[in-house]
Amino acid sequence: MLLIAGLAAGQAPVCPAANLIAPCSCADSGDGTTLTLDCFNQGLTDSRVSTILNAFTVNGISPLREVVLWQNQLTTVPTQLRGSTFSRLDTIDLDENQITALASGTFNLNSPLVALYLNINGLSTIAAGAFQGNLMHFLYSFFRNNSFKEVQIFRFLKATLEQR
Repeated sequence: MLLIAGLAAGQAPVCPAANLIAPCSCADSGDGTTLTLDCFNQGLTDSRVSTILNAFTVNGISPLREVVLWQNQLTTVPTQLRGSTFSRLDTIDLDENQITALASGTFNLNSPLVALYLNINGLSTIAAGAFQGNLMHFLYSFFRNNSFKEVQIFRFLKATLEQR
């Protein structure tokens, strides 16, 4: 029997206990099968966010569809959001944190990621290969009010388009 967040397949997912994800909130994404984690403006550090995200995995399976980490104190993209941990993830909001670079392999996508928000982070570098894997569903990336150099922006866009 396949378990998702502690329930048999076909049943609605259940959020982790509130004390495991505090001060964040968790709710049904509106489709009855996936969840949204909302940690907007909680002042969370990299280590606390990692602990919260780990609460959503059971045997490597997670019903998370949307993760909102807007206005926290993150200095890097959480490891759990970089690849295979959340296979149903379609939206990641990392706006207004302190992420200054995306190294090669930061995102190795196997989820249907559609939107990535990295506005107002002080980003200066997106390395070649920062986005790898399945980019077929990746439609929107937002990088407003960062500190990019033009050459780096064009290199990122060219590499992303070539992978489609």
